[in-house]
Amino acid sequence: MVIPGEKHLWSLKKAVYDKPYLNEVKDYALDGFKLIEKEKISGEIFLPCNEDIANLFTMTPYYYKTSEEGQRRLNSLSELTTEIEFEILTYRKDC
Repeated sequence: MVIPGEKHLWSLKKAVYDKPYLNEVKDYALDGFKLIEKEKISGEIFLPCNEDIANLFTMTPYYYKTSEEGQRRLNSLSELTTEIEFEILTYRKDC
């Protein structure tokens, strides 16, 4: 399972929200499975044009939660560097 980390797309959220929030990283216990490994991956991505920014934005749940004002702010960006942060969770089925 791959889940977003606490600061995933943080700069994107700062660009569209008045009060951005960190992602809540939950305990992802699964019935019948044992968590055997958790790996955190983080870095930054550079989006060189508004079309790339808009394409990324529409792939997120933020697209459905953002006000018209926030979308206008996003549309005014000509480039963006933003954080990426994931946790890769590996499970094994209990016997």
